Amino acid sequence: MGPECRGPARAPTRCARLTLGSLLLAAASAAQEAPEAPAHGFAAGAAVYARECLSCHMRDGRGVPGMSPSLLDSPWVLGNADALIGFVLTGGFGPDVLMASFDYLDDTEMAELLSYVRAQFGNDPTPIASQQVAHARATYRVVAPATPD
Repeated sequence: MGPECRGPARAPTRCARLTLGSLLLAAASAAQEAPEAPAHGFAAGAAVYARECLSCHMRDGRGVPGMSPSLLDSPWVLGNADALIGFVLTGGFGPDVLMASFDYLDDTEMAELLSYVRAQFGNDPTPIASQQVAHARATYRVVAPATPD
């Protein structure tokens, strides 16, 4: 942000427009550079990503600088599947993590989402099974979402 958005004499409306404009520019840029969807098997995960993750991590997985981290080359995406599941179920670990908890996703949705993320942004097409999510949910004591009767 420029100097007009700092200090006591800042113009709040102009600053809000500048911030919103920056976010829109980042989103438009990300849309232009979006990678192609994986060739097979991850359509359901791509749909969950579009619904739950796209607004922060963008279509290309690069995130928004200063707001949400990139999924590209992320140690969480590239690392152990169980740690990634736990991170997303709980909303991360540590006081500096500002991600929401996605414990409301059922085990199948979570498995599809993370399989897509790893294939799309981590180059690991090995699917994550819903049983792995259920195991991590039990390990981290995250209550499963209620199923409709």
